[in-house]
Amino acid sequence: MANEVAPRKETAVTNWEEELAREAKEVAKLERPSSSHISLKSGLLSYQGQPVPNNKLQVIILDVAYERNYYTGRYDPANVRSPVCFAIHHLDAQRVPHEDSVERQNDDCDTCQWNKWGTAVRDGMKTRGKACQERRRFILIPAHAKENLEPDSILSAEVATLKTPVTSVKLWGQYVTTLASLFQRPPFGVITEIGAVPNQKNQFNLTFKVVDKLENECLGAIMQKREMSQPILYKPYDANDDALDEAEEEQEPKSKKKFDK
Repeated sequence: MANEVAPRKETAVTNWEEELAREAKEVAKLERPSSSHISLKSGLLSYQGQPVPNNKLQVIILDVAYERNYYTGRYDPANVRSPVCFAIHHLDAQRVPHEDSVERQNDDCDTCQWNKWGTAVRDGMKTRGKACQERRRFILIPAHAKENLEPDSILSAEVATLKTPVTSVKLWGQYVTTLASLFQRPPFGVITEIGAVPNQKNQFNLTFKVVDKLENECLGAIMQKREMSQPILYKPYDANDDALDEAEEEQEPKSKKKFDK
């Protein structure tokens, strides 16, 4: 009697898992990513339409994108619109206008005329700033209580976005440097308290403070959540998308200097 070969159940199961994972990614690509937005309007933090108590919010900053926005016309709070040219990229990525930009201003960002100091215009006068605004876009999850942070709660947590004011980019850089030198952690390895404080020159500045390190058992879920959130982090603008545009109303320093045209 010939020997019968038993089916390789383990291989079949593994192949099915790989196929399901592949199909899951393909289906996810077809869906428009969505999230909540943390508003900074007038220097007041609000989340899900509600003011944040004490103007401070504890979060886990999953990832950060570098963003550049160029607008035409004057800011109108009653008619908020998307930038006509924008770039969203990682630190080491090539800095070029996004393919969805309505009016691409240049082939790359670094040599663009609007990337030069003194090209910004506010109230009809040129200022020291750049017409193309450089910001950071955060993807984060709220972390109201460390004791409630578990892998399952992290994976199911709602994701939110926050776009920094231009004038807070330097403060964010200082915070990242502090994390690396004193705590040996990236931003997604700690709980951060984000606040907004009044500033005479800029209307308000963001503040960043370490609350605590994340427990090691949470880090695997954090890494998964980072990967899951990439479509939201790099979501492009479109003609009907105003969720991230409010920061344009800010904040040239009050001491303005008129430049020769």
